[in-house]
Amino acid sequence: MPIRVSVNELSALLKRCFEGLGYRSGDYADAATACIWMETHALNGLALLMDSWQSLVDGAALSPTIRTTTGANIAVDANRVSLLVCGQSLAELAISKLQDGGLNRIDVYACRNRIAIVPGIAAIAQRGYSALAHWRCKNFQYYAVASAGNAMPRIAKFTLTEPKQRAAETLHLICSRAAAEIESALRSLNDMERRVTPIVEPVSMLESFNNSIEHGLQVDNDIWMRLNSAADAVLVKATEQSRRGAGA
Repeated sequence: MPIRVSVNELSALLKRCFEGLGYRSGDYADAATACIWMETHALNGLALLMDSWQSLVDGAALSPTIRTTTGANIAVDANRVSLLVCGQSLAELAISKLQDGGLNRIDVYACRNRIAIVPGIAAIAQRGYSALAHWRCKNFQYYAVASAGNAMPRIAKFTLTEPKQRAAETLHLICSRAAAEIESALRSLNDMERRVTPIVEPVSMLESFNNSIEHGLQVDNDIWMRLNSAADAVLVKATEQSRRGAGA
């Protein structure tokens, strides 16, 4: 049976949860922020978290590893971690390189839950840049695109005539200071002008966010218990530390 909690309450729990799983302050705060963003914008953040839960429990690294840097292109290994928990790191990498004027594309390999790049796309747009992320899954080409200043990214898919399985677990992120360059890249992606199906309309994402802020979020009780169990590890660590320091 689901329970209803406020966005702030769930956010605080998620931060403690990721901390309890052993991740550093900046990492667990970014992961919690991305999960909340997805959940409040009708993109199933908690379901994605549960999908990658075991890898997090097993101690998967949250930070992607840069493989190579060639000119304005960067190749990154996500170490088979969900982009829900490392997508923000990719966004910050993109923003940093854009500020230096030296980024055009990031190719991300071995990443799960690729739709979870959307909060990162939104963050890039909020910083005044434009970005397009695209990836393939089975018979579909997915993409998320946001122009500088736009609050809500556009997320959609279209059917591929010749699916390429070799693209599994790969995501491509194209960034630019010019929105026109990103729109041109999007047109090139769908060069045959195939029928596009929105995943979630921007207006629906905004409505979901406003409703979440006003009325809170419904969370499955089993998920709530699992998150609390992980968060309890923070209290255990604090207690052990206190005991070690007692009488010093």
